Amino acid sequence: MLALERLALPGVIAHYLARKLCIEAELRSALSAGAGRVVVFGAGFDTLVWRLHHEFPEVRWVEIDHHATQEVKARALGAAANLTYVSLDLMATRPICQLLDAPGAPVVPTVVVVEGVTMYLTAEKVAALLTDCAQLAGARGRVILTYMEMDGAGSIDFRAQNRAVRWWLRLCAEPFIWGISRASVKPFLASCGLGEVTLIDHGILRATTLTPRGLPAIPLAEGECICTCFPL
Repeated sequence: MLALERLALPGVIAHYLARKLCIEAELRSALSAGAGRVVVFGAGFDTLVWRLHHEFPEVRWVEIDHHATQEVKARALGAAANLTYVSLDLMATRPICQLLDAPGAPVVPTVVVVEGVTMYLTAEKVAALLTDCAQLAGARGRVILTYMEMDGAGSIDFRAQNRAVRWWLRLCAEPFIWGISRASVKPFLASCGLGEVTLIDHGILRATTLTPRGLPAIPLAEGECICTCFPL
């Protein structure tokens, strides 16, 4: 596996692990600040929600994903009073907030996590999704998302990525479609109703997540950023 990683995209495994550690830390920070609900889009088979819903029983946890994935996951992990699975095709359905909030329901500070999703959507779908996320988070909530950073040549691939990776993603019907330059991130998010943006690139990820764990020199893939932002 490691030999294949070095050939196809050096440091991508470390990147994914560091990304998940960083997002969990951001989420825990939001819970400490009083968030009462967590909504995760496209969680796949990630265990973040399943692990933390035991630790924070007073928080409402919601996973939104494709029906095929949700069905398998719910069957394997079972139900919980504070955990809800919602099946949704992100390419088709909106506004998302109507699926989760009944008219007149009390507003709950919400953390919305959109990890590993935006690169597979069109720019229009990304804008629509993040606009809905801003509404879902509410005035005291926040949105944590990841995105591919477009380089000066207009590429939205990981840096140092083997050409075969792009071919493989297309073969799996999961090509990267959307990315954005660093200069355009904050204006784009503002158009979606999100501000107070904090960007975490590979350098910051290394300094805040790997170095404190004694791994300052481990190879780390570059090109995907984590972003924490707050509704305007």
